Amino acid sequence: MKQWPVDDRPREKCIQQGAETLSHAELLAILLRSGTKRYSALDIAKQLLADNDGLLQHGMMTTGA
Repeated sequence: MKQWPVDDRPREKCIQQGAETLSHAELLAILLRSGTKRYSALDIAKQLLADNDGLLQHGMMTTGA
């Protein structure tokens, strides 16, 4: 994400525009902090949300405990 324009980076967008302007994936990417060489934190966040059928964004995902 370092190559992205500053306005497109989730953390900077949150600081400049407020958390309410971020998507669920962008908020999760901030919590993840970093990605891998192949995938950005935002890519991983989007995949996590998609893999869990969007349940995370509705607060219905459990830890299995």
